[in-house]
Amino acid sequence: MAEKTSSAKKWIGFGCLGVVVLSCVGMIVLMVVASNAVAGIDGASVACAGQPVPGAPAYVPGGPQRVLAFQHQESGNWSYAGTLFPHEFPDAESAEEATLVACFEPESSAVEIETCNYHGGYVVRRYQFHRPVRVMAARTGQLVREMDITGDAPAACPEQVATGGGGGGVSVRLLGIPVATLGEEDPAPTEQDQVGSAVSARVVGDALRDLVLP
Repeated sequence: MAEKTSSAKKWIGFGCLGVVVLSCVGMIVLMVVASNAVAGIDGASVACAGQPVPGAPAYVPGGPQRVLAFQHQESGNWSYAGTLFPHEFPDAESAEEATLVACFEPESSAVEIETCNYHGGYVVRRYQFHRPVRVMAARTGQLVREMDITGDAPAACPEQVATGGGGGGVSVRLLGIPVATLGEEDPAPTEQDQVGSAVSARVVGDALRDLVLP
């Protein structure tokens, strides 16, 4: 009886080992497939250099476009950047399916768009992010659109700010706003400039929607 039990345990052990091996093989296959898919997509990056993508369909304005996004790296190469697009954009699964290729430069530093001047010489600056993009026809490598996409605007100039932390901060008011129009409560202490959000997929979608989903 003990021998039968030992044999059964042995077969159970082999079965568990087989499941582990199959799981590992499955993961490796998925990784290889994903790697090959990205490699196939990366072939469309030549459009960012003005070169045609072999086998790509012709770009015909007026209809939904399958588009691929690439981002310029410091190395000079272009890497696939599908997360820069909103989900509703038709994403090509290979270079041969793309009609358009969007080439994004790295997000530029926030640009100062306004200076908020306060009594006493205190200053708060407002910054907004920008991201240049070129949209190329995949089949020809020709430029379809070039634009500078701006991120969401920063918060407006606060009517009043506190120049110090804690309850001992000194409140200063924006020039041109009469003191009588302001509330009596003190503002939250702040010494930070107003900075808008980065260029998100939603902002990119709004900027390119008429081209991709007319």
